[in-house]
Amino acid sequence: HSTILDNISFVPEPECDGNLALNGAFERGSYAPFVTPRTGVDLDLIYCDGGMDCSLQTTKPYWHDGPKQEINHRCFTEVGEEWTISYDVQLSDEDSNALSCTGSAFECPMVRLFVWDCAGSLEIENIYTDWTSNWQTDDGSGATPWNHFEAVFDVKDYMIGATKAELHIVGGPNNGMIHKTVIDNVVFEVKPVTTSPTASLVEVPVSIDCSVDLIANGEIEYNSFTPFVPIRDGLYPSVIDCDSSGDCSLENDNDYWHDGMKQIIQPRCFVHPAQEFTVSFDVKLIDKATGDPLPCSDSIRCPMLRVQTDGGHIDNYYQDDWSSWTTVPGAWNHFEVNITTKEAYIGAQTIELMIVGGPDSPYYRVIDNVQFIPGPIPPPPEPPLLPPDQIFVSTGAAQCWGPGSELVLTTNTHFSADYQHVTVHSSDPSTGVLTLTKG
Repeated sequence: HSTILDNISFVPEPECDGNLALNGAFERGSYAPFVTPRTGVDLDLIYCDGGMDCSLQTTKPYWHDGPKQEINHRCFTEVGEEWTISYDVQLSDEDSNALSCTGSAFECPMVRLFVWDCAGSLEIENIYTDWTSNWQTDDGSGATPWNHFEAVFDVKDYMIGATKAELHIVGGPNNGMIHKTVIDNVVFEVKPVTTSPTASLVEVPVSIDCSVDLIANGEIEYNSFTPFVPIRDGLYPSVIDCDSSGDCSLENDNDYWHDGMKQIIQPRCFVHPAQEFTVSFDVKLIDKATGDPLPCSDSIRCPMLRVQTDGGHIDNYYQDDWSSWTTVPGAWNHFEVNITTKEAYIGAQTIELMIVGGPDSPYYRVIDNVQFIPGPIPPPPEPPLLPPDQIFVSTGAAQCWGPGSELVLTTNTHFSADYQHVTVHSSDPSTGVLTLTKG
């Protein structure tokens, strides 16, 4: 008998802390373990350097055709964890003329992640990037230009415990027209969280003096943003611009205006009704795609504060005038408002200060110099002047001395004592006011 073998490959399963897309640079003169998605979609190695380092070309008629590779599904272990997918790509017609990327999202290069959950059901995650201003069809070389795809996706709950996962690189015309995509340098890796390597080694003091400042580490010192934490999972803060002493700024990536950072502040500091506090911080808003400073306008919510208690009470605090807002690169803007102690704050078990505000699209908010400064304690209110036939007593005494109770009022001086018999005419336990009659 005879046995014919071809295209044999033996590749390791990738480690979760590396590139899940094996052979993403198409080396060794092979595109394995990438495979064609179906019969009629051709894969070919081109641009080979000495026959070893190549690029992968797909010839196809529809947008959803493209090379696929099974990836290590066991790496998806934490809901909200972010992964970065990137690759270089050329898009051309059958005659190798560069195609534009101006139609629907499916007509531009993208990624589809096929995941079979723990029950074996298939879920498909479509992952896009913004090509509106970045796609080029002519780089002056006369050849089809390279464009770079990069996107971030977060792990969904159905991916935990998955039985199988596939990476599909797709996108292009969907009218049956034969076209080509060429890809190279495919990378699929967990997004690094940028924090100082010494942050976890430094103990950040969090003791609070209610007479000085209610915010801990508002200067973002010690190469750490502790005890600030993200408002929700999937937001990854980092310390940036740290100097040699460990004095930094706090940057976090957001998707919506209500994303941001929060810190628990001490409820024990709110004991005096009507006491005012001044809350302030320096802030920048930065477009995540371009790195440009963002304005503060009607279409982009300006930075603001939210104060929330464990009882569900929420107060929003806004700065009235942002006319001084600047979009000069690197320049800071200053937020400052006054907060008055409310009944909901007194006696609360937990109070959270949240710094939010920005667009409903991916952006960075950078903050520094966060302060929560108490104002003077207001004096207790003066008891009202009473008519001659009324006196103040404790609320407990007012409950005991109801109408008809007989009392003896005593006025003592150094030289004499004066006694007067009176009868309680009416009693108000809520205020402690007794109305008296003589005798």
